[in-house]
Amino acid sequence: MMDVMIRRILFLGVVTLLASGCGVRTWVDLEIGPDGSGEVMFALAGDEELRAGLATFSPDADPVETARPELEAAGWTVEDTVDGDWQGILAQRAFADLAELDQALGEAFQADRPIELTETDTGYRLYGELGSGEDMGALAQGLDVIDLDGRFSVTFPGEVVSSNGEVAGTTVTWTFDAESLAGLVLEAEARKPASLVPWLIGGVTVVLAVAAGWLVIRSWARDRGV
Repeated sequence: MMDVMIRRILFLGVVTLLASGCGVRTWVDLEIGPDGSGEVMFALAGDEELRAGLATFSPDADPVETARPELEAAGWTVEDTVDGDWQGILAQRAFADLAELDQALGEAFQADRPIELTETDTGYRLYGELGSGEDMGALAQGLDVIDLDGRFSVTFPGEVVSSNGEVAGTTVTWTFDAESLAGLVLEAEARKPASLVPWLIGGVTVVLAVAAGWLVIRSWARDRGV
């Protein structure tokens, strides 16, 4: 997702000369529910310097907007987003399970997925390698002249037990720039949320036992005229 979208911005060699010092924001956020369903959100934006540089080169050279029709055709909901100096698009797509999530990431990356999320009997494991592969050499050349604001986050349905990212509650976040992107490895493991069913069954059993005992005591007292 990230490397493909950055390549869009660098798709013309001249742009790298015009866009020196320009900013590109690429944020990917996953949210997984207790049943394995959830939503993936993808933000792609450029700052004013990038927009001015692209407009100078060609009014039609808007790589952010070229991503919109492809994402919409794949079932993503895409809307405009403005955050201070950043302007671009925010795309969202729901998934019913991890298989659909993998499909959604494939649609966005349009390449081999560098992020792998697997489900175990007790939880979830995430592993990813960003800024690697055959395209990294050409990509790095363009990133040398662009300020990258990168973020990847995952909100798990249960406790995070290990990660090399920043953990806040059940969310793990990795942030990166052009320099730290190369060879960036993402790792995280989280537990599945504890099921409420055993607790509910136990609670109902206790209530029934107390009620039954109370009825026995009342019956005994009534028989003896107490």
